Parts: sequence; structure tokens; C-alpha cells
Amino acid sequence: MRDDVRRDRRRPTSFAAIVRELVREQMDKGCVRADAIAQRLDMSRYTLHRRLKRENQSFAALLDQVRQQAAQLYVAGTQTPLTDIALRLGFSEQSAFSRAFRRWTGRSPSQYRLSRRAASG
Repeated sequence: MRDDVRRDRRRPTSFAAIVRELVREQMDKGCVRADAIAQRLDMSRYTLHRRLKRENQSFAALLDQVRQQAAQLYVAGTQTPLTDIALRLGFSEQSAFSRAFRRWTGRSPSQYRLSRRAASG
């Protein structure tokens, strides 16, 4: 099978999915901003928000979802200090990260890490 055909099958099908992928990429490089994502899509920030709204999504909600998924992977799968994880995900400080993590999972990051270790070992 040709590579371009295979790649097309893996392409996100919704605009929100495309934005989610760009948020993941941007997060790996540093701070995630709607302006930067809109620029990558060659549109204004307003158009980005309007197109997401058509799919009943918001940029803030997508960013929160991507952060949640990444946080759970980093906390459970690495020994990376929580402060470093918080900064990597774009939180200003560990306490803000801890509050968000508790909202997402119902547990603190350290409790989550311990429970995942106990479950796997």
C-alpha cells in the first residue's frame, strides 16, 4: 500500500481532531496558544474558535483533554518529578497542576502514581 494512502487513513476526520493533534505537537515544543494553532491552520483565532464551536468544542476544552491524557501518561509511566510534568504541560506551578489532576482523576498526582505502580507490580 502506498505511504500517502496509508497516511490519509490516519488523518484526523474532524476539525477538532486536527486541532487536538496540533495542540499535542505544540505542547511538546512549549506553551500552547490558540493564536499559534490558528496560524498553523492559516486562519484567524476567531475562525479557529468558530469552527470548533460548530463541532460543539472549544479550544480550552481540547487543551484540557490533551493535558489530561498527557498528565496521566507522564505521572503513571515515568519517574519525572511532578514539578517538571507541570511545567511540560504548561502549568504555571505544581499546585495548579495538582488541582487540575485531582479534577480529572479524583486523586492527587502522587496518589495516582502510587496506585498505578501497585496495579502493575
